[in-house]
Amino acid sequence: MCSIEIERTNVIMFKDISIMGRVIYIIYVIDLYVKEKDNNADWNILLEELWSFPKYEYIDHYAYMVVECTPSCVLDEREDFQTAEYFNVEKLCKLKKLYMESPCTETVDYLMEQINHILGSNLYTSVKPPESHSLKIVEETYSYIEKLMGENVPPIKPFEIYSIYEEQCWGDYSFGKKELLERVKNC
Repeated sequence: MCSIEIERTNVIMFKDISIMGRVIYIIYVIDLYVKEKDNNADWNILLEELWSFPKYEYIDHYAYMVVECTPSCVLDEREDFQTAEYFNVEKLCKLKKLYMESPCTETVDYLMEQINHILGSNLYTSVKPPESHSLKIVEETYSYIEKLMGENVPPIKPFEIYSIYEEQCWGDYSFGKKELLERVKNC
């Protein structure tokens, strides 16, 4: 089978994964990437928040939190950390320093922008499976991830716990990092 067919097969696997499952896949890649490429403990500030999706009753609150900690927003000189809703000034200052110094920032920014596109384009719409807009975004992102991760591209199958057929395509995102990592380990 040629690589184009393999790529399409992998992307088709996202079809039954919910909007949040697609986002969570990208979060998982960010987590793997920064831990491999930059051994800075301050990445945990970002990772803990990205993995905190199960605690949000409303997905729009999670989406706003993601925007608030995206590198391009944190590094924007016009940004006033005093008005942040989800992060305190100390954490945002640590993230700013991290983003300014880390070799991972450009990649993390791109991946988080993809998360923002997926979340933002679906927040206030009525969608039906397979939710083709976020599927297109995740297809583009997956191609980027393949180049970024090479042979270490994470499997897609464990993310099927977030079904596109639940919660108006958002999926049951009460399954957190622990449950997902257990599925990845067994894959």
